[in-house]
Amino acid sequence: MYFTEKLLSAKLNINPMALFYMLHRLFASPETVLKDLEKNNEKILKEWEAYVNTLLEKNNIIHQPIPDIAKLLELIKEEIKDISLDEKSEEEVINDLESMGHRYRIRKIHRLEQTLFYSETKYKYIYELLKGLYHALRREMHIAIMLEKKEGDPKIMIEHLRKQIQVEMSIGGKIKNIYDEFGPKKFEGLFLEIVKQEHIIHELTEDEKKIIKRMEKVFNNTIPGSVIDKWIGEIYGGLQDKLAQLHSAGLIDAHRNADFEFVNSSKFVDYVRDTLRSLKKREVSEDWIKSFVHLFREDFNSVYKNYPKEF
Repeated sequence: MYFTEKLLSAKLNINPMALFYMLHRLFASPETVLKDLEKNNEKILKEWEAYVNTLLEKNNIIHQPIPDIAKLLELIKEEIKDISLDEKSEEEVINDLESMGHRYRIRKIHRLEQTLFYSETKYKYIYELLKGLYHALRREMHIAIMLEKKEGDPKIMIEHLRKQIQVEMSIGGKIKNIYDEFGPKKFEGLFLEIVKQEHIIHELTEDEKKIIKRMEKVFNNTIPGSVIDKWIGEIYGGLQDKLAQLHSAGLIDAHRNADFEFVNSSKFVDYVRDTLRSLKKREVSEDWIKSFVHLFREDFNSVYKNYPKEF
């Protein structure tokens, strides 16, 4: 079972997709998040609980020997009621669903835990999990619209729907881990701060995303002698000297996890900026610096073994 007994037993008379409204504003229309500031925390958490119950019901339906697709579509239609989604053609919906393999989407969720399930990156972790939920829900909604219009092969579309619900449940499993290890108040506190934008997460710009796609090939399969390979070597090579320098200046404490905390701090961005600019005869743009930091942290955190999982 993926969620706490508290959530499973909740009997709530509230719109289950009020949560989706919040996520839609957070990820698609952040300037309207102020609307959520008028709600009290208890109401927002009840909206979260209502969403959990709806998800469990969808998951139960889709795994029946003969799924009640009419009931499933009814649930999803309720989720998108009064929400204006961008119109997509059948081809666009299919291309989006097939743009990334299902196994890869699941692996991405597990990688989030590897790279961000730490106290230093806890807000980013919750933010990325919520973003994953939001995009899965959007894909479900487009599938439901296609099924309503009798577009596409219904068997294929229902299988796509099953996969999106599996994505939701996988994310739910990660959230359950937080509940189990740290109690409900920890997740709920972080969740409230994010959906009410009391804690702002930096989103990558389109330019940074393009740069990351180019850099990822090097990080995943380092090309000896390439510019990025030299950057990685310089950053790793100077890391201990930089830590010693900061410790001498009284800016960090010396302990076994100092390197991890430094890499995930704002001081690391300054270190990367100074190092990369010293290697280049011309200025290195902030987009390249932020993109490099993003990938370096992912790589560093994914293999880091010593840091305790504390939120």
